[in-house]
Amino acid sequence: GALLKNVPIDALGARFSLEDASLRAEACLRAAAFKDPRWIPALGALLDDDVDIVRRNADYALFEIGKNAPAEIRARREEWLGSDKPLVRIRALNLFADLDGTNAVPSLVAALRDPSPAVRAYAKVMVLDHYYAKLPEAVKLRARYLSEEKDPDARAFLARFPPRQ
Repeated sequence: GALLKNVPIDALGARFSLEDASLRAEACLRAAAFKDPRWIPALGALLDDDVDIVRRNADYALFEIGKNAPAEIRARREEWLGSDKPLVRIRALNLFADLDGTNAVPSLVAALRDPSPAVRAYAKVMVLDHYYAKLPEAVKLRARYLSEEKDPDARAFLARFPPRQ
């Protein structure tokens, strides 16, 4: 992870669009270290990257920036949670669960009924089972979602991630 260690903050922007995914991922980590809100739009775009580690690192960087600039991150909330790109909706839900705690539960409820089976399944595994497993309403949410999920791919995905006890 030292390839971009000495890249100054002003030179970071061009790194978000490099062809090499490992460099995009590392650029996200550098952005997380700088916590500079100017990278919010570029990092938001990377929530839809075709490589999981880039999406995850962009989410992490936005979380870190959100600690210092919560209003700037929350200003993108509706845009990201309502994106026409399922990967953005998934990562944004994870981000706001991280940033907002139980205040993000209504977004989770909506995600569990998302038109995309991938968003629904990831919402359960990444957010419901990870952040909210101990919430009293989690039992009902989980049961309702599982009774409503009919997509075979989503059901197969869920079978790979049994809830932690």
